[in-house]
Order: sequence, then C-alpha cells, then structure tokens
Amino acid sequence: LDFSVYLPGAPGTVCGRRISELAEGKDGTVWISTQDGGVCYWNPKAQTFVKVPESPDRQNVLSLFASDDLVGAGYFKGGIDLIIPGTASSASSSISSSTFSSLTSSSTTVSPVSVASSAISTTNIFRGQVHTFYPAQLGISEGSVFALYRDRGGVIWLGDGWNIFRSADKGRTFEKMEQFGYAYMRDILEDKSGNIWVATMGNGIFRYNPQTDQMVKYQCVPGDSTSIGTNEVTGISEDSKGLLWFSTDRGGLLCFNPETGRFRTYTKANGLPDNVTYKVVEDAQHRIWFGTDRGLVCLHPETDSLQIFTRNDGLPDNQFNYKSALAASDGTIWMGTINGLVSFNPQIVRRNTFVPPVYITGMYVQGRETPFPADGVQLPYRSNVGFDFVALSYTSPGANRYAYKMEGIDNDWNYTSAAHTASYAQLPPGDYLFRVRGSNNDGVWNQEEATLSVRILPPWWRTVWAYLIYIIVVSGSFVLTLRAYRRREVQKIREQQLLAELARERESHRTHEMFINQITYGACTPQGDAMSRADEQLMSQLIAKVRENLSDANYNVEALAAAMNMSRSSLHRKIKALTDLSSLDFIRIIRLKHAAELLQEGELRINEICDRVGFQSPSYFAKVFQKQFGVTPTEFAQQNKQRITDS
Repeated sequence: LDFSVYLPGAPGTVCGRRISELAEGKDGTVWISTQDGGVCYWNPKAQTFVKVPESPDRQNVLSLFASDDLVGAGYFKGGIDLIIPGTASSASSSISSSTFSSLTSSSTTVSPVSVASSAISTTNIFRGQVHTFYPAQLGISEGSVFALYRDRGGVIWLGDGWNIFRSADKGRTFEKMEQFGYAYMRDILEDKSGNIWVATMGNGIFRYNPQTDQMVKYQCVPGDSTSIGTNEVTGISEDSKGLLWFSTDRGGLLCFNPETGRFRTYTKANGLPDNVTYKVVEDAQHRIWFGTDRGLVCLHPETDSLQIFTRNDGLPDNQFNYKSALAASDGTIWMGTINGLVSFNPQIVRRNTFVPPVYITGMYVQGRETPFPADGVQLPYRSNVGFDFVALSYTSPGANRYAYKMEGIDNDWNYTSAAHTASYAQLPPGDYLFRVRGSNNDGVWNQEEATLSVRILPPWWRTVWAYLIYIIVVSGSFVLTLRAYRRREVQKIREQQLLAELARERESHRTHEMFINQITYGACTPQGDAMSRADEQLMSQLIAKVRENLSDANYNVEALAAAMNMSRSSLHRKIKALTDLSSLDFIRIIRLKHAAELLQEGELRINEICDRVGFQSPSYFAKVFQKQFGVTPTEFAQQNKQRITDS
C-alpha cells in the first residue's frame, strides 16, 4: 500500500492535526473539519501540476527548449537548468550567472543561446563545452538578443533590440536583414509553408518569404476587427492545423488563419483572466495552453470554451513569462512562471463540470451594508447602490466568472472574474431588475440567474402630493390672473368712459381751440366763408397789437379799439364777425395761447408766465387756463415734459 501523509505547516496541506470530519462537495473538493485548526478544503486538481525544485536564484523562467530527453530552462540571472523529465534530476550549465532570454536546440545537441546584454553562446550539453561569441565577432549591433530561432534548413535567425540578423554558417557570422527595418524583435518562427514570422514590440508582426524575398506587415487598424488588436506582440506559435497564435502585451491572444488571411482576438471580454498573454503550446487533444498575468488558460478552439487555473489549483504563481512554454515529445507541457518551473500532463487535467449555484449575498446603499428582502427593495432618490454575489464552486474560486446587468441601465452583460461586486451610482427614479449569472473555474455557467428588483423612489418634487400642489398652485395662479385681467378690463372701460366725457367737454371748446391753432399759424378764418384780403390784414393787425401789449394787465378792449382807431362797438362787431368771439375773449385767448407756448418752452415758472401774459392773479390765470385747455398750467407743463421724454 502507498500512503501519503499531510501534516500542518507545509504549503497546500491540512490546517490542523486533529481531524474530526471529512466531507466531499458536489464539485469534487474535500472539506476537512479539524479541532485545532478550523476548516479547510482540498482540491484534487491541485495535484495535477508539478513544480520543479529550484534554488532561490532559479525562479524567474525566461525561456525553455527540449533536446532529446532533456528539457532546458533559462533563468533571469540564474543560468540554465537541464532537467530529465519524470525524475528529480537536474544539472546546471557553466554559464550560471547570465540571463537567458531565448534558447533553441539542434540535432547535434549543441544549443545556441542568446544572452541578454552579453553575448551568444553555444553549449554542448553532454560535454559541458561552452563557446561564446561576442557582438563584434558575429557582426551584430549589440548583445541584447531577445529572439533566437533555427529554421528547418539550419539557418539561425536572431533578433535584438532593433534588427533581425541571419546566419547560414552555424552562427559564426550574421548578416543584417534590411527588409525588417528597425523594431524591437521579440520572437521568430518558421511556419509549415517556410515563411518566417517575426513578432515585435510596437511594430506589429512581419511575415517574410525567404524564397521570394517578399515581406507582409500586419499592424493594428483601428475599427477593423479582423486586424491585430495591438502592435505589442511578444510570442509566436503554430498549431497542428496551421493556425498561428500570437501572444501580446495587454492585447489578448491573436489567432491567424492563413486560409482566410484574417486575425481573431481573444481578450477579457471573451473570458480571459487578463489581456497580458504569453507563448502558446498545443496538446495532443488540440487544446491551446498559454499563460497570463492572472493564471494558466486552456482554450478549446472548437467551442471557444476556457479553463482557467491559478495558484489554487497548484500552480507556483499566477504570472507566467515570455516564451517560457514547451510541449515535450512525451506530451508533457512545461511552463515557466516568475516563481519557478511547472510541468503537467494535459491528458489527466480534469474538467470541472459542477454547475455552481449563484446568490446575491449583500447590498450596499451609500456605501453602507443594507439588508434586503428577497422580493425587492425601495431606495431613495439618487441612491448609490452596490451588490455582492458569489458562485459556490470551491475548486478554484478565484477563477469563477460572473456576468451581471441592471435591466433599465445596462444594454449588455458585464463580465468579471476577480471581482464579484457591481455598483451603480445615482440611479434615476424607476423600476429595475438586477440579474447575475455565475460559472465555475472551467467556464461551466449556471443559466439560472439570481435576481433582485430595485425601485428608486422619485424626489419629493416628483411625488403625487407634489403634483397635487402644483395643480393647486397653477389653478390658483390662473384664477388670480383671470381676476387681474378682468380688473384691468373694467379699468379700461372706465378710462374709456372718462375719455369720452372729456371729449364731450372739450367739444364745446372746439371753436376756441380752432381759433388757438389759427393764431399759432398766423392766420384766422371766419365762421363760414373765407376771409377777404382786407379782413386778413385787419386780423393780423389785431393779433399784433394784442401781442405787443401782452405783459400789460390793463390792456383791454378800449385800448385795442383806440389803437385801431375804431369805436368799441365797431371793434366788437368786426371781431365777432371774423371769429365768433367777443372782444374780451379774443384778447384773453391770445394771452392764454402765448402762455401755453411759454409752458411748452419750459424755461419760466408759472408765476413768471402769468406776469408775462398780463394776468395779475395766478389763481385766476390757472382757472381761465383750465377752462380754455381742460388742464391746469401745472398739468399742461407735466404733460409737455412727458411728451418730450417719450419722443
């Protein structure tokens, strides 16, 4: 019998010594209850991944290669380890303190090795012989080599920080390939058709045909979903079907189909745990494996379904590394992380078929946790609301995925993996339905949603009571406005009546006003027939005599008759015949008209005007002025000022 003993204290083992109960969950995990360490669970899938023992300076794996029955691993400042699969045996190369960014092997067990910022070395694995070539010897621009590849014809391709070089003499000398221009070269691959593919950081992808010397460049075209999604490309792989897979820096995973000439992009929107992806390998079942910054991914190209593995599944770390992926001849897959090397047999990786139940576990309003009934909640206006939810699959809970949406706000589902929360700020009034779905770590979704109805109440000014108040206020305003309108109409009618009365009163003075106007223009016509030439001259003389003596209060009818050499009775008959006025009214009207002219000029006070036109009593002057013109001298002056202001 073969027994395994799990003791507390070691990573991945039980949490206590005194085991009280064991129980198997529906998803295959084993729950362990202890009396001295609480409760823990054991994930059988975690036994799938085997971590290669390493020393403290051999953890950050940068590159891998396979030669016969050996696997070589290049480390950041840790040299090379040669590993015999299936055993714990490994050996270190004599280049133990260098940084290896790229490795490749040959059929003669001699491996060209690119060494960042140092040189190019070839190592005989069995003899331990190392031959180092420096940049000046090889004809390359610098020693910072990031891409190294031996094609099927034995030609070595080398990429540094700026250029691509090619060597046909087993790496003794290199020629610069001007066709590629200047770019940060990250990986090189020869496809089944003999094309050379080059991945660059910042300049996209190159495809070069050595037979025809033709070059095709693939770059990101904004708005074109069939182009590459980013120009930051870090790795190239080809699967058994001839599809080319490109890892990128924050651009997801790219797949190129040579038959259609189009790219397809996989990102977090398609379920990836992260958009930083690393080199791809294919297993015997044609599944695609690649690392990310948040775990290992297994892609099933036929269904586009994903399996995600993390440290919870036994990986040494969630972050993988550039070009550190290898499928050995025995089917074992080797992957390099920033915390060591891991291997696994993809044939025994079991898929989690458990459909996890999904629950809404918490709700927050204005940042505070709030209890919620199952039949829904009512929240005040402009509430900030958040939700916690969970899919109960513990095989690898960190790889569970969620999709949520708020009906009435979100048009599409929001997908998330690391976070199982959702928040909405200042929801407008209305009825909403929060919906959430969940999947296990292998992408098996539960189609039964967890839901919660949410009603956001309107503000007080949009409630029924507020609208009733608005109706009352508007109705009251309408009534008040109507009353004011009616009062104004009544006032207008009264004013019109007063104006009519004034018009009737002034009609009686129409003859006198006509006479005043005639005086103003220096002409006077009799009542009836037109005035003769002699009468016009007489009238002009009469008006002139009166105007010459306006300031003389004693100037009367007798004085005017004497000035005209006429008797009082003759003067009276003549004025009566010409103007239909008495001699006294004739003199008075001329005085008042001149007073009106002086008031229009506005330069003299009323008392002064009274003296100027021959009135000794201001009160008598005001009385006869009002009788003649319908207004007092003061009102006449004010009306005159108003007319001037309006004009």
